[in-house]
Amino acid sequence: MFYIMSLILTVFLWFGYAKADKYYVVERSRAALGVIDHMEYKKDIKDLGDMNHAIVKYGKCYAYVISRNGILSKIDPKTDTLIKQVKAGESSIDFDISKHLIAVSNYAPKTVVFFNHNFKLLKSIYTGSRNVGIKFYEHYTLVLLMDKNAIWIIDNNNFKVVKKIKNVGIMPFDAIRDGNTYIVSFFVGDDLGILKFPDMKYKVIHYGTKSNAVLKIPHYGLFSMWHHMAFIPPVGERAVNVIDIRTEKLITKIPLIGYPVFIIVSPKENLIAVNYSGDKDDYISFINPYTMKLIKTLKVGRRIMHMRFSKDGTKILISDYFDDEVKVLDTNNFKLSKAINFPQPSGIFRLPSRFKKCKRR
Repeated sequence: MFYIMSLILTVFLWFGYAKADKYYVVERSRAALGVIDHMEYKKDIKDLGDMNHAIVKYGKCYAYVISRNGILSKIDPKTDTLIKQVKAGESSIDFDISKHLIAVSNYAPKTVVFFNHNFKLLKSIYTGSRNVGIKFYEHYTLVLLMDKNAIWIIDNNNFKVVKKIKNVGIMPFDAIRDGNTYIVSFFVGDDLGILKFPDMKYKVIHYGTKSNAVLKIPHYGLFSMWHHMAFIPPVGERAVNVIDIRTEKLITKIPLIGYPVFIIVSPKENLIAVNYSGDKDDYISFINPYTMKLIKTLKVGRRIMHMRFSKDGTKILISDYFDDEVKVLDTNNFKLSKAINFPQPSGIFRLPSRFKKCKRR
């Protein structure tokens, strides 16, 4: 009986581990990533650089983080330890990972830099601009030149710039890729740029509204896609604009209480969460994407910096900057179920389930 009970307990614990989410949380004041496992604080991964606006992304078996001062770090998610670093720039803003490459877009120097997964420098391309919105598509790298109002398309086989698209719009500052479509937003105004593959044709969608220009630092991953709909925070406007990418039409404007920053879609696809900058940065709101209606707005802390849904969509983790907490909200009843102590938490990044199956050398 003892052995049977031990086996049942082992299976139960393994099943719990397999289902549990793990998260890396940016700690700006500690130059670190905090680790949340099974909804408990586990440890810090330290010495990662200036973590203001730091971004975490995932390769096949490793996690990578770029710091604001250009330190690219490789992390083993099994042990949550730093295993390698390289200096990618003086002021780095974004990066992307393909099967064989890591591409970093820099503000300073004005370069796009390519490494292999072992951080061997393969190529540095001078653009003469601050560079943002970097994405891989098949054997290409797509990057926005913020100061030149341009898109460059780079062939990853030889690192040659195969196409330069000029006059794409005023000050491009963010991009996402949805299938074969590269979608560009701009610092001024509400236009959208659409680059289609494989023909590499580009056009700008004008959808009849005009935002007020405001001073803000560009955030990456600002807007989200849902069933060919782009949910976009217009600059200086208390609303979310919903654009049908297929018809290139503004479907609706969803009024909000404040200026939206991040817009994220639940894995269940039943909710879209929004946080705010300015006078309403203590709040988050939830939108029903099927009805395009605002269904809930909650004051949940003091300066909500970021959010991340759990893999099953039943919870959302919220970084409460001034209360030094990561709060866990139940999305079934919109009630707070837990608060985890964290020093000045910022970005929250959920680790992919595939890491549990990795065999690392």
